[in-house]
Amino acid sequence: MAIAQAILEALLDRNCRVAITTHYLELKQLASTDDRFAVAGMQFKNGKPTYKLLPGVIGESFALAVAERLKLPPAVIERAYALLDTETRQMGELIRDLEDQKLLVEEKADELRKREYEMRELKADMKKQQERLEAKQLNARREEAKKFASKLEEKEKLLEDILQKLKGSGASKKVIADR
Repeated sequence: MAIAQAILEALLDRNCRVAITTHYLELKQLASTDDRFAVAGMQFKNGKPTYKLLPGVIGESFALAVAERLKLPPAVIERAYALLDTETRQMGELIRDLEDQKLLVEEKADELRKREYEMRELKADMKKQQERLEAKQLNARREEAKKFASKLEEKEKLLEDILQKLKGSGASKKVIADR
């Protein structure tokens, strides 16, 4: 591992661009101590690669999962797992758990964004419905005002006719009072 790090540093000192893949956790951690390095991991879902590169993710080595998918003999896979030291196994399990949790958080965030979009759509729809209702109410008020104005005109005409008759008939004030 030390020779790998030394080679990478020498290449960077010569302004080379380098991309590597590794199972060495120590090399993966270089990005946290040397800003010339960046790390990314490949996304795995349900033990299968999605071939999506995740910048900033250290990622676990899924070599054993890939070996199982490729149907390597179980005895070989079991032996490889036994050769891993306890710390490496625990680190792999921790990284796997963290990645699983991250996927769950991303799924929940996607779901929340979807619900937020739906809420905005509902809000816009409700606003349109409210505007339509307000327009109907305004039209109804206008119609009622027209009907009222029409009835008022009829009453005014009736009163004018009565006044004209009273003036022209020469009726006495007493007759007017009786009516």
